[in-house]
Amino acid sequence: GTDFSRRAQQLTEGKSLNSRSFDDICEGVRLMLGLVEDGLPLSIQPFPADARAKEYLTEGRLVWSAVAGIFPTLPRTTVTHPPTVAPDLPAEGADWKHTFTMLPLDPSQRSVLHAMQHNALTVVEGTSGTGKTYLISSIVINALSHGKKCLVVSKSINALRRAQKFLLEKGFGDVSFVIRDIAGDQLMLADMLRMATENKNKALYNEEMFKTVLNKTQREQRKLDDAWEELHAPLFGDLNFTDTVGKYLRANRIEGKELLLSYLHPQDFEFSKKEFDGIVEAIYASEPLFRRFPTLSHPLGRLNESVFLAHDSEQGRQWTEMQVKSLLGKATALHHRYISKTNDYAESLLDHYEQYYFELSAFVKRIRDGLEDGVQRFGSDFEKPISATEKLYGVFSDRYKEIVAAKEKIGATFDEMRRSYGLRKYFDFDFPNHFDSKNIKKISELTKDFEASMRLWRRRIPSVVREDVRRLNAKSIHADL
Repeated sequence: GTDFSRRAQQLTEGKSLNSRSFDDICEGVRLMLGLVEDGLPLSIQPFPADARAKEYLTEGRLVWSAVAGIFPTLPRTTVTHPPTVAPDLPAEGADWKHTFTMLPLDPSQRSVLHAMQHNALTVVEGTSGTGKTYLISSIVINALSHGKKCLVVSKSINALRRAQKFLLEKGFGDVSFVIRDIAGDQLMLADMLRMATENKNKALYNEEMFKTVLNKTQREQRKLDDAWEELHAPLFGDLNFTDTVGKYLRANRIEGKELLLSYLHPQDFEFSKKEFDGIVEAIYASEPLFRRFPTLSHPLGRLNESVFLAHDSEQGRQWTEMQVKSLLGKATALHHRYISKTNDYAESLLDHYEQYYFELSAFVKRIRDGLEDGVQRFGSDFEKPISATEKLYGVFSDRYKEIVAAKEKIGATFDEMRRSYGLRKYFDFDFPNHFDSKNIKKISELTKDFEASMRLWRRRIPSVVREDVRRLNAKSIHADL
């Protein structure tokens, strides 16, 4: 047949592509197109220079320039496909607590790790260099962190050694062993296991600390996953966030948005695709309204009479056009400069308020995370105020020392947030004048109320900025800008 694309795909996917089959495909293409072959088949030679290349393109020629096969296969990370799993065959046990590994994974590899924890059988296929061995090492690290036993089987001992290499780099060398001959490697494996049990320098494991760190990591993962999903979700019709920003930047190169800010207000728009299409349609429909047409109020009636008395008609017209062009250029430049400066000030003020919000939000997040970690690690008693008995216990108990230290850290963060807010009170909130910064329950309540007030103020920032810009003068410029 002449379907060379299908034949090439079958050869590559079947891993049967060699020099002979590759030569057969190229020869078939050459005969079908009637091309002249330059050089011997499969003989590598430089591609011709520009002048000769144009001649080759005009005539048509097969040149063995060694383009095919030079570059390694790139992993398909842009378009990912879910792994194949056995239907209705869930994994035994549900004691997988996390999907973390010490090796960074791309989205397709992470989907395989997630599928492996929920299905008894998962099949992953890919050509050489797509990261399968790397993924096996990641799965093993994750399984070992759950206390599970792992067996990796391969026809190639080199593949097993490559997989073990990633484990050695991450400190899992004493819990991994490559077996080539079951009978011959038994003594070596027994010696390694005996040395591992006799090793006194074992890593200390603090279960409470592990749970705390795991909880923090899972929170960060949820935050990053949510951000990734929002970034790739349809935002403006079928366009995601990146495509929408690109569309805006392309339009902004034609004409900046600052020229319209004095006429348009964000609160008057829905910012939906339907509304956008309606505006575009209205603009095209209104284009005839801007065409020139006669009017009873002729512009020449506004000229001074000296234009007609001191010049003849041709000189008067030239002088008038020159003056109008000069004055219009100066007025336009001044107007654009005023609009640009006003827009720069508005964006700087908006950015200043946003940075202030994010600064306070960071304090709120630290307090909220500290409370969550404390309850997760020490139980519900953590939210109770620090008592004299608790301080006394802290002298003798490491656990109570840790509880007191965690509460004092949250109290210090809360005091720092109060001081930061007191320097610039952009919204109203009343902190108690007399307050025990070690009262964890009260801190939790005040932080929740403070966050609600802060979010309410943030929604009002655009209107506050517009009002400040509308009243802008030399004395009303913000002190921090």
